[in-house]
Amino acid sequence: KKKKKKKKKKYSALIPLLPSSSRILSIPYIMAAALAPFCGWGVDRVGRKPLWMLLCSLLVFASYFVLILGPFSKWVQLGPIISMFILGVSYSLCAASLWPCVPLLVDENKVGTAYGIMNAIQNGGLAACAAIVGVIVSKCSADDPNRDCTIYPLYFLALVGILTTICCILLILVDLSSGRILTRSSSQKDETQPLLTN
Repeated sequence: KKKKKKKKKKYSALIPLLPSSSRILSIPYIMAAALAPFCGWGVDRVGRKPLWMLLCSLLVFASYFVLILGPFSKWVQLGPIISMFILGVSYSLCAASLWPCVPLLVDENKVGTAYGIMNAIQNGGLAACAAIVGVIVSKCSADDPNRDCTIYPLYFLALVGILTTICCILLILVDLSSGRILTRSSSQKDETQPLLTN
């Protein structure tokens, strides 16, 4: 008797059938709203903002890696839920560790401009990722309309997590060579000058 091959389950067919799919997609935002203040308090107490950002990047990669492995696992229905919980923790830590770095890096009279530039880069990156995901799915479905193309955007987003991890490591190295300005906690007062001046 020929052994039947186990077909991997597809998220594209599964997620719309989940009774709580809309709730699953809201998990990261609910978690960020609930956890961000506590994460901010923790970052203020501990400091080491670049390390928190590194953890955020690793969590982003882990989140999409869980989705990539999901269709090959018997726990396929739990994959999206676990992934969104991980992403929610990442969102909370990112907001608490990234934005407070701005006043430490630029002159006081340029803080507003720096926030504006950061916001523009952030939204530009989100728009670029959405456009790239659309191109990936379009090209994949054009080759074979019946092909499940949901896995390929996940590869791309996991790659983004790896790239941001590398950027965080570089940031840590720069901070270590510049007096550890970003490593200090809020309780540690110092008279060091901002890293970026004039």
